[in-house]
Amino acid sequence: MSHMGRVIGNGNISRINAGTPLNDGTASRSLSVWHLVTNDLATAVEAANFFDALAESMEIGDVIHASLDVDGTPKFKTYGVSDISAAGVVTVIRSVTTAG
Repeated sequence: MSHMGRVIGNGNISRINAGTPLNDGTASRSLSVWHLVTNDLATAVEAANFFDALAESMEIGDVIHASLDVDGTPKFKTYGVSDISAAGVVTVIRSVTTAG
């Protein structure tokens, strides 16, 4: 299921699924995959507060596929939401592929 995008930074972000249910026996969550298309550089996207406006829509464990600097030299990165504070601060980590 596709959702309408929202403006964020110098681009747009869309949730590309309604969430995949996770029930680990203690709590249920619904994790989502997002797609970000932006003219922003990776340094801006990875800086503090970039995703804070989405704090109420995101869950820890959500994945963000990002097409960055699309008006310059495009880069493609994947991020994970690693924390959302009570104050609405969203922290992301960049995915790094490792063997194993």
